[in-house]
Amino acid sequence: MMLDSTFINNRENVSTYDFPTIAGYVSQNQPTDHVCDGTFYFQFQIANTESRLIDELRTAYIHAKLVYQDLDSSRLKSGFFEAKYLIECRLFGEELYPNISIDPDGEFIFSHKSKMGYVDIGVRGEKELSYHVRNDVNPNETRYDDYIWDDDYKIPKELYDALLSLKQQL
Repeated sequence: MMLDSTFINNRENVSTYDFPTIAGYVSQNQPTDHVCDGTFYFQFQIANTESRLIDELRTAYIHAKLVYQDLDSSRLKSGFFEAKYLIECRLFGEELYPNISIDPDGEFIFSHKSKMGYVDIGVRGEKELSYHVRNDVNPNETRYDDYIWDDDYKIPKELYDALLSLKQQL
């Protein structure tokens, strides 16, 4: 389940969901806090999933710093914070628990494959969110785009809805 969002229709027919800001992460000024609604068990599940994903993200970051030493460290750090923001927006959950990897160009990649379809989301510290959500049960729900983030880092409604549709198929 995805939480902490407010629907906003703000730019040229592009609808987004407003999640807590990432500006503090990118500028490294302040952390972002989240509130989780629901039962205690549900809160525990969210926290556990989020913690595991953040641990995997840190591992990918350290791997990139050690193996891909020619990467721009400030862009790599920004990419890390963008990827951490995606985790904290709770887009994935246990149903779509992704593998986290990093490519030689410094792109953090979240991927999940099942019989129902797949999810591939990438960020690289350049304020661009690249995603492809393929729904094999309902191909009309397949979505993909390279979305340019404004300073407010909103999640595209199209991505949010495609993930929700795929989760409902599982």
